[in-house]
Amino acid sequence: MPEEMLVFYARLPEQEIAIDLRSPSAQELAEAAFTALEASRQAALEYSPVDLQAVRKLAGSGSLSIAQLSAQLSQLKQSALEQSLLPLVKAAPASDAIANPLAKTPKGEPVEFAVSAYLGALFDRAMPPEPLSWQKPGKEKREVRLVANARGWQSVKKVEFAGSERKEVCAASATIFERVKSKLPDLLLGEKAEEFQSLLDAFVAKYPERKSFGRLPEILSAAEKEFPKLEAIAGGDKRLESRLRKLFLYACFARAGFTPYPSSETVGRVWPELKIPKPRGNFGGKKKKKA
Repeated sequence: MPEEMLVFYARLPEQEIAIDLRSPSAQELAEAAFTALEASRQAALEYSPVDLQAVRKLAGSGSLSIAQLSAQLSQLKQSALEQSLLPLVKAAPASDAIANPLAKTPKGEPVEFAVSAYLGALFDRAMPPEPLSWQKPGKEKREVRLVANARGWQSVKKVEFAGSERKEVCAASATIFERVKSKLPDLLLGEKAEEFQSLLDAFVAKYPERKSFGRLPEILSAAEKEFPKLEAIAGGDKRLESRLRKLFLYACFARAGFTPYPSSETVGRVWPELKIPKPRGNFGGKKKKKA
């Protein structure tokens, strides 16, 4: 049988994270996968076409409770937020992007990345990222990559870092983030993953799957009431509980159509020339029937 492995590499302009696990234990695999989740999200945000530091400054500082996050979002209007973020977008609008009549027409605007960055900054105030061991980049050439073959998880995504456009690095990082996110409940919970998935499926089923910025506060406020159930699933492990909350909230944002990370859907809408496969997995959707 092929050796089980998880190989991951993420890159920021002056930092990198490299993981190379061979025959990992279940605990090692779960820890490495969560590191990959956090790092790929940071990389996707970093290489999105926005002034990330300016967006974060606009989003404010200081910790937020979920109730405070919901209250802050309830005061925002999507159109007004997009207008305030437009000066922080580092890309031409879609209407200016088609010089070649044969090129694919974008269905989205680059400001969508700025909205995700803004939501991401607010999200991080409520659910701070875990500390990561970023290192100074080495001299060897690297690929932004995920190669997974462990515990029934098989996934490969990679793109050369040197010579690639920023949007290609953003797209690859966004895809890796979503692939890891879809598998994490299994890796973190093992046999209890189905309990988490059932809770999530039942919750999101209450809300029609449609893009609605105004619904975000409602969904997040309701999600907080599910946290005691996540605590029970975590069995007293506070770190695991925090991670489950994060995954649960990611699904809530996605249900409303606005994510605190650059989604592969946004990448495909704004950069249709980049072929982004649809995320695999069964995270926040209908369960597959067992054979």
